[in-house]
Order: sequence, then C-alpha cells, then structure tokens
Amino acid sequence: MKLIINLIISVFSTLIITGNALCESGQDIIQVPAFGTSQIQKTDTMTARSEAVKKALSKSVESALFQMIPHENLASDFKNIESILTGDPAAYVRDYKVIGENTVGKEYRVIVNSNIIKAKLSAAVQSSGLESADSFPKVLMLFSEKLHPSDQASSWWAGNGALPSVCEPEASSALISKKLKAADHSLPALDEAGKPVIISPSPTNEEALKLARAYKADMVIIGQISVSEPANSVSGGLKSFPAKAEAKIINVADGTEMASASETASALNADIIAGSKQAAIQATRQATTKLASAASAAAKKNPQTATVASGSGLKTIPVSINGQDILGKMIPIRTAMTSIKGMKEVKTLEMNYSNAKLQASYDGDAATLSNELALKNFENFKMEISSSPESGIVINIPDQKIQ
Repeated sequence: MKLIINLIISVFSTLIITGNALCESGQDIIQVPAFGTSQIQKTDTMTARSEAVKKALSKSVESALFQMIPHENLASDFKNIESILTGDPAAYVRDYKVIGENTVGKEYRVIVNSNIIKAKLSAAVQSSGLESADSFPKVLMLFSEKLHPSDQASSWWAGNGALPSVCEPEASSALISKKLKAADHSLPALDEAGKPVIISPSPTNEEALKLARAYKADMVIIGQISVSEPANSVSGGLKSFPAKAEAKIINVADGTEMASASETASALNADIIAGSKQAAIQATRQATTKLASAASAAAKKNPQTATVASGSGLKTIPVSINGQDILGKMIPIRTAMTSIKGMKEVKTLEMNYSNAKLQASYDGDAATLSNELALKNFENFKMEISSSPESGIVINIPDQKIQ
C-alpha cells in the first residue's frame, strides 16, 4: 500500500511540474541531481515526502545557478542570489524524477534528478542584476601542448574536439575571472554547409578564425605550450621543470590581433609527468590572464571590438548621437533603426539633453548600418552620419535654422 501511494504521489507531482512547463520543452536544460529531507510529523508520510522533494528541487536550482554565475561573483552577489533561491523552485524546473527514497527513523529522504530550464533561470539572473557567464564573450582556445621535450605537440583540434587538453581547464578559469568564457568545442565543428572544419596542427590566423566562427566564438587564442628538460635539482629527488606559454588573442569580428603574451613558469616535483603538467598549467594560466585582461579592456573601451552575438553573425555596434535638444528626436531615430533589415535590438545606454549612446545588435558592419540610416528621412531634422570599425556610428544633428 505504501509503495502504491508513493508511486501515485510521484506521478502526480511530475505531471504538475511537466504540465506547467510544456511550452518549455524545446529549451536547453541543465540536469541536476539533488538530495532532500523532511521530518515526518506523526504518521503524515505524504506531507514529509512532498516537503523533501520540494527541498531537493530547491537545491537542484541552487546547483544550476552556481554553474551559471562566475565563482568570483558569488560573495558580492549574495543578496541577489538569495532572492532567486527563496522563490518557487518549480518555476525553473521543466520536470523531475525521484530516483531514490526511503525513511530513516522520523526522516523522509529523497534523491531527485531535475531538468532545470536554463533560459528561465538565466532570465531571472539577468533581471536581478547578476552577471551570467552565458552572457560573456566566448573565446575558442587553440593551445598546442608539448609536455616533454621528446614528445610531439598534441592538440585537441587534431581530433576535431575529441582530445582533452591538459591546460585548458585552468585557462578557462582565467577567462571567467575577466568576464570571458571558453567556447565549447566538445562536438565536431561544422561549416555553414554542414561539412567538418579541419585545420592544421599549427593553424594560421585564417584557419583559426574559420574554426572560431564554426564554434560561434567572439575571440580565438592561438598558443603553444612547451616544457623543457629539468633545469635544477634539489636533494631528496625534486627537480625543477621549466615551461613556456606563447599565445595571441584575435578578434573574430575583424581578424585583428588584440594582444600577445609570452610567460614562463617552473614547478618542483620528483615525478616528471606531474612536474611537467604543473609547470605547463601555471604558464598557461599566466599567459591567458594577460590576454584576457587586454581583451576585457578592449571590450570596455569599444564594445564592437570584442563582441559578436553568438550563433547568428550579429555584431554589437555602438551608436553615439549628438546635438541640441535631442530628447524629442530619440523615438523616431530608434523606430527607424529597429525597422532596418538585419537589426535585432537597439538598447539605450545613456541619454541626456545633448547626447545619447545606443547599442545596436545588427547583422552587418557599421558602414552598412550607417548607409541604411542615411536612407531614413525625418520631417523636423537632418542627420550627419559617420562610421568606423573602431568607434561604431556617430550621428550629429545640426541646429535647424528657423525659416
């Protein structure tokens, strides 16, 4: 009888949450297992089970949230994180399955496998003012690794995504600390025709950019990591393993090199494999941090330089508007911009009496957008438009003479 009741409750609970999220079935999910417990009051097992499941769902949402927010931001964003977690966890759960349950004394315990709706949780993160790593520019990392002088250099792209990288996990952490994100290359790269993108073990800039576009990356790092023979030894069997990481980071949007780095590091270890890995990882982290710092600085100075909307070819183009009494002209200008073919979104970043700054997500470059804007006519004012890859678009509205 107890088994039947538990089965009915499990099916009923699953149907409720699945029913609430039928329209979300096409969205990406994060699958998270979680453990929940609740005290059994008197003999009310059903209520205890329901509460245990609810706690497990809350924990699964918490785990998914922590996957999305950079670890460096957790302490400073504590209040915002708490506001999301104190809400209804079922709002972010597409469906779930109880994969284990039992009672221990007066405690009911469950293990739940939850499918979290990534888009909904991401929207909650953004609306609360948190920064999600999903919104960070993506960087494809092409580090060839030679961890012993007698070895051949290895690279993950030689297997088109199949081979693991020793140093990339540490480099990914360095990117996150600078509000960049490593591009996922776990699946084979395909071009627009659906054919595999193959590049050489030592790729040229053009090859690297081609692969980066296939993986929808905003930037690409090309680098080499090498470990030399032990330089020094210490009594007790320890040896110093020197490593060197040389790399450059390229903007995918225009193919320009944003920065380069050459870093060295050493590690003391008695084991040649462990020591080589330690030194290589440290040198890679130092080089990646230097490149990421330069890329982040460039992104803050000029968003167009480092940001390409992933997956669609969209570019983020800054638009500056200058003139006297422009507030009344903003609505027609924004309306005209949003009507241009290839325009996805126009955001207002700053606005006052004499100038405004907008951000356009556009399927084209600044020169093309400025030409499209020049075709728009307004009854009460004219525009003088200029553009460049560095500064985006500048619109000057001259004073209108009264006839």
